[in-house]
Amino acid sequence: MTNHIPLESESIDFCLMATILHDLSSEEQDSTLKEVTRVLKPAGILSLIEFKKIDRGPGPPTDIRISEDDAEKIMKKYGFVKTFLGDIGEYNYMLNLRKTK
Repeated sequence: MTNHIPLESESIDFCLMATILHDLSSEEQDSTLKEVTRVLKPAGILSLIEFKKIDRGPGPPTDIRISEDDAEKIMKKYGFVKTFLGDIGEYNYMLNLRKTK
């Protein structure tokens, strides 16, 4: 996931990243998100599912969880804008973002 994805540039409309971003180091996040940006078509959608930054329920320790606001800030650096934010049950959220670059 942090290496080259064997797809042509700007060849997909949609990408789903479910409960993985929090497990990546800053360098791994950077390489992964650059690659996702590369393969998404202009105006393509990235759907990000992560654990809420709360101290209960299943999931990773609270200190490595990514809040909704922090996820949006991270994605903005890669040319994404929020199109949707909503809860997926009690412990997760979904953030949909559109590629602008």
